[in-house]
Amino acid sequence: MQQTDFSQFQKFLSETDGYFHVLEQQIPVERQMEYFKYSNQLKLEKIPWIEDELEGYEIDLYNPESTEVYKRRILTLFAISSSVAAYRRLEHYVRVAAPEVQDWAYMALMEGRIILESELSDEKQI
Repeated sequence: MQQTDFSQFQKFLSETDGYFHVLEQQIPVERQMEYFKYSNQLKLEKIPWIEDELEGYEIDLYNPESTEVYKRRILTLFAISSSVAAYRRLEHYVRVAAPEVQDWAYMALMEGRIILESELSDEKQI
């Protein structure tokens, strides 16, 4: 990291309140941005979360005939649901995810963790 980049990063950290989460896997920044843009779009749709539908979504997630786009939607819905049960399913799925959705599954897991920690601690997570 160049000195100016490091200085800007230090300034950002000093001006930001909350707890930071650092990705443990290397995921291209473009994919991260794509994930969070899509996640924000789904949040704006205000899709009601119905815990009874969790199993059906999970079956679709493992179905080889489900499209990559649909699997991404399910993963993102699990992440933003604030459901511990959905988060547990994300934890399991990320270990067996198909390569084409592996990064997406990991991002969903990270967002799910951030959302749950924020709700449980009443502290901002970043």
